[in-house]
Amino acid sequence: MTSPDNSSHTARISSLDGLRGIAAIVVVIGHTIGALRSPPGIAGPSVILFFVLSGYCLTASALRGDRLSDRAQFYVRRIFRIHPPFVVALLIAWTASHIAWSGPCCAGLSPWILNFTHLSMPAGELVQHMFFPGTAQDFMPVGWTLEVEMVFSILLPLFVLLAREGHWSLALGLSLWALFQREPAYTGQVYAIHFVVGILVYEASGRIAVVMKRAPRVAPLVLALVAAYATLVGMNFIPVQWNIFFWPGISTLLSTPLFALAISSAAFTIAAVHLTSVRSFLEWRPIAFLGRVSYSLYLLHFTVLLLAVRMVARPLTDFEMIFFILVVVATSTIAAAAMYRFVELPSIEAGNRVCSWIARYSQSEERLSRIQSQDTASGNRDA
Repeated sequence: MTSPDNSSHTARISSLDGLRGIAAIVVVIGHTIGALRSPPGIAGPSVILFFVLSGYCLTASALRGDRLSDRAQFYVRRIFRIHPPFVVALLIAWTASHIAWSGPCCAGLSPWILNFTHLSMPAGELVQHMFFPGTAQDFMPVGWTLEVEMVFSILLPLFVLLAREGHWSLALGLSLWALFQREPAYTGQVYAIHFVVGILVYEASGRIAVVMKRAPRVAPLVLALVAAYATLVGMNFIPVQWNIFFWPGISTLLSTPLFALAISSAAFTIAAVHLTSVRSFLEWRPIAFLGRVSYSLYLLHFTVLLLAVRMVARPLTDFEMIFFILVVVATSTIAAAAMYRFVELPSIEAGNRVCSWIARYSQSEERLSRIQSQDTASGNRDA
């Protein structure tokens, strides 16, 4: 399979950042609606899109080199990208809990959000939850996705190797086995399919580009319909008996929500990479900004939401709910911009410094090894 050419790599990554930013906003809106009316159903597809985008983008990082030092740099960058912002966000959530969840709460809210309104945790237990991303006893409800990200960041080079050196069907088959296993060893293994789909879309992007150039003008519409249909199936809005695929095996597979969302996320990713109009929109400065701060937005928005619901004293009208959503989105975005500037960027830079040291150390070891080999060869000739 052909990887994307370097000339278009930067633009593609920028557009995928924009797509990630939109997905993060959808999560914020979904959770806010869920806090006021019903469980946050629209947030689910965005989370799956995050996983597919991670599979796509991390494949490029995993392919930077085959040496042990290159693998070490991949893992170092990933740890510094995910973990320090998670720790800071957890500290913020824990501190805010002493403000947000003190006293009676909260009229006009859904039962779902009430599960998070009166949490408490001693500082000693808080420290234990800082060593690896997770929900931290529901102080970080979105933390389960970070755990999945970390686990599959560890496994991703193996999936890439399997898809490249073996065959793409091996990686896909393994992920499908993990999806349909009745007694999974790890509950998060069902999301392997999404990282693998991201890998396969990246690996096939050269061929996809050729197909998209030769495709008729209705191709974007077809792609949009596929994405919309698969998303609706994934959200259980389309009953199994209405599935348009009639062969039982295919129908069962495509009506599985997690698999259907893998298809929709792949379609969104392909559109963001290969459709000029979509790519241009996602690279628009406001959207690109959301993409840059999307991780901090994802980490902080739930804490902002729990602080905001303290102002809700009764069920809101539709107009009031819209205004409340805008307030939560705006406040979360401002907080995310600050966290991106003062936490994410320094963390990324620290990871890059560690990687630079690893690269220099590896190069010095290689030079020393060559010198020793030359000295050995010279000694053999002298003898």
